[in-house]
Amino acid sequence: MAVRQGDALRVDSEAARQPHAGTPEWMAPEVMQRIRASMQLRESGSDAAGGTESLDRLRCDLYSLGVVLYRMLSGGLPHGAGSPARTIERILTEEPTPLREIAPEFSRDVHEFIETLMAREPSDRFPDARAAVNEIDRIVEWNRSHVGAVQDHLAGEDA
Repeated sequence: MAVRQGDALRVDSEAARQPHAGTPEWMAPEVMQRIRASMQLRESGSDAAGGTESLDRLRCDLYSLGVVLYRMLSGGLPHGAGSPARTIERILTEEPTPLREIAPEFSRDVHEFIETLMAREPSDRFPDARAAVNEIDRIVEWNRSHVGAVQDHLAGEDA
């Protein structure tokens, strides 16, 4: 059963034996699939256990982090806003507008980092938080070294 709780959607999934709560715009596609399957089972009156495979909660959290970063850099949500049902459908069937089209001022590495966090398939995301942090460190170090080289070059032209 899906119930609105303020801006959040709470879905109690007997099939998954775990409740899911959160704002749909920030949820990973695999969570949406489980919610939709659970709702369909309830609507059909079936007692069948669907969607019983466990979720990789870490990778679900990495997806949500990607949504947070996408929003921070673009000012909008990757799948827009709307009713919970429409948002679920968009997350499951549509690709978000590429961040590079909305916020081209950020480097390709930043765009790719966020795209990896928000990959539709959990196996295409970073395997864990440490891998994501390592990639952030690499991006920061690369930018630091290249910005320093450009600044040094520009300082040499002024001399």
